[in-house]
Amino acid sequence: MLRYVLIVLLGTILNISTVAAEPEAENMPAPPGTAWSLLPSFINCTDIVSLEEVISKYQEIPFTSGHGMILIPSPPGRFSGELRTYVNPDTGSFSVVLMLDASTGCILVMGKDFSPWMQNKTPL
Repeated sequence: MLRYVLIVLLGTILNISTVAAEPEAENMPAPPGTAWSLLPSFINCTDIVSLEEVISKYQEIPFTSGHGMILIPSPPGRFSGELRTYVNPDTGSFSVVLMLDASTGCILVMGKDFSPWMQNKTPL
């Protein structure tokens, strides 16, 4: 289940950036004939205090950090910032957060059963 959530999330982000990017912006190459679908979704954004309360409630700790972007259909069209993953190593709960600035973040994905990809010990 986690695999499918991550594939859909990453695929959506890559697809949206390819479709909505200006000509001079970065483009993500896709093989000819590749079909993508956009998911209608709501993304919950809040102040850092409320965000930390949710993460603390599930006893999740920082796991990864990077730069990420989400695109939306209306102006300004995209939001980018620090992308953080929090994980509870005991329960497997996790949250993926996009920080819009130092005081505001959005929970992009929440889930359970977080674990390394191990099916047949091959990459996706």
